[in-house]
Amino acid sequence: MANHFSSALELFENAKARIDDLDRALREFSESGPYTSSIGVHAHTGYRCAKIHLNKPVPQAAKFAARDAFRDPRAALDHAGYACTIRSARSVRKGGFPFAKTKEQFKGFESGVSKDIPREILDLMMAYRGYGDEDGDTLLYALNKVGNINEHRFLVPFGVVSLTSKSSMQLQITKEKMELLRDDGGRKFLLNPQLNLFPTIDPDTNEMELAIWDDHLYETVNFDVNIHVALGEAGALQFLHPTAVLRLIAPKVEGILSDIEKEANRIGLFDASP
Repeated sequence: MANHFSSALELFENAKARIDDLDRALREFSESGPYTSSIGVHAHTGYRCAKIHLNKPVPQAAKFAARDAFRDPRAALDHAGYACTIRSARSVRKGGFPFAKTKEQFKGFESGVSKDIPREILDLMMAYRGYGDEDGDTLLYALNKVGNINEHRFLVPFGVVSLTSKSSMQLQITKEKMELLRDDGGRKFLLNPQLNLFPTIDPDTNEMELAIWDDHLYETVNFDVNIHVALGEAGALQFLHPTAVLRLIAPKVEGILSDIEKEANRIGLFDASP
């Protein structure tokens, strides 16, 4: 008997391989030194400003791997659903895996794009709650959402900034500093350094602002910054590391595919098929 789930399984296996490709591409990008740091004057306030400049874009290899690694598991679910429409007499069969923005919209899948899937299997699919509100499975719904991201916004450089123990938050305003403040044309002094805790790259300047501080009060501000490539406009997954997310999604999708196949065999869906 033919393996009716072969296309779904092939897509899923390709997705797993592409996760490794993505991990390797991002690691090589990070190790290539794609950023330079600088300290200058903040354009809008006149305070000191620390920045990172992106010298090279996120490589196409990483973008392509991320696209496949997210979209192939989503497509595998649809392929599994379509395989289960084998008994439908329609010339155009509807076997899409059920996803919806809301729980209310989700209820309509039994008469919509999933309506040719046998009742037992559709009930199983719907039990995974692929909707985006109430008690829906956030991770599973996000898999559907990610598939619709603009490819240019799929991956974005992203930072996490924190002060180190070397940065004193105690103000020590000397007589000399007070004189500087008086002679500064009334500029308001900034009591504490302001950190941009989760900075992203400005696409117009290719720069990421990390922190600003008043150099009349602080000679230097020491902070840590960890730069990585994150998911872009991905709803609940935005700014999360793509490979970390994928390694959570992969076993979930694998389990769903396995359950669909088991249920199809249990009800004898393919018993009379060639």
